[in-house]
Amino acid sequence: MIALAERALFRIGDDEPVNLGFESLVDYRRHLTPPAGLGEIANGIMIARSQVAVRANDDPLRVGAAVAAQINDDIASGFLVQSVNHIGGTALTGDWGPFIRITNPGVLPLPPLPAGLTMEDFDAQLSTPRTPPSGPPAPQASRYEVYSIGAEFTVVCKFAAGALTGEQAEALRTGTVAGVEALAEP
Repeated sequence: MIALAERALFRIGDDEPVNLGFESLVDYRRHLTPPAGLGEIANGIMIARSQVAVRANDDPLRVGAAVAAQINDDIASGFLVQSVNHIGGTALTGDWGPFIRITNPGVLPLPPLPAGLTMEDFDAQLSTPRTPPSGPPAPQASRYEVYSIGAEFTVVCKFAAGALTGEQAEALRTGTVAGVEALAEP
């Protein structure tokens, strides 16, 4: 759904594919030999990259399955773990559009609440990089945070001020919401 909303920003025919790059965070500690436990290495999270040609009316399940298959293949082949030490840059081929970075920790547990306190809303801030005095760096990817807590499903999109017009930001929002609602219908 996010890929289709991003694809809709391209002013080309609906049947024309746009080769989008995806970045997904992967905890690779258990894939090491021997597996590393929590706290045994400084950083066991890395970015897996994949690419999918996306058309305006693509099936979002096909796009998601293609991204997941590439990540799983890179894990199974050892490519992902080897890239921690040996491979720099990207391994994408051909012309491709902007990266879309999606952080998806899944379902977060409800936090314990003191008696009499009701949680009405929840917003996770999964990353807050410090902004240097010279200003924020240019974004390398559209950034999305996707998670659920309780019965609430949340998608947060972050982009630098001025990176999108108001019309483009609204198109991303409405496209993503429509995609989520379409997937949620029985």
